[in-house]
Amino acid sequence: MFNLSTPVLIGLAVALIVQLTMLAIALIVLYRTPADRLVFEKKWPWVLIVVFLNFVGPVIFLTAGRREVQLTDEAINASSRGDAIHSVIDTLYGKQP
Repeated sequence: MFNLSTPVLIGLAVALIVQLTMLAIALIVLYRTPADRLVFEKKWPWVLIVVFLNFVGPVIFLTAGRREVQLTDEAINASSRGDAIHSVIDTLYGKQP
């Protein structure tokens, strides 16, 4: 029916693989992201955008669809202290001499 050259067929195959990979990654990230971190705070609009906008939808979601995680003061202080790591290790494995 269509007589496409080999380079064109290879290009189309690569584009299809990239499209399906981006779609899968975006849907997995969307599934794992809590709704309160999403821009619209609902998942269904993002599913529609990702699925129906082909190449552009996953890129839009992955770049602009999620808000940054807001760390609390307690989390910031705990991550900056070295003793927090030691207390976790001590809890898991017991005090080491």
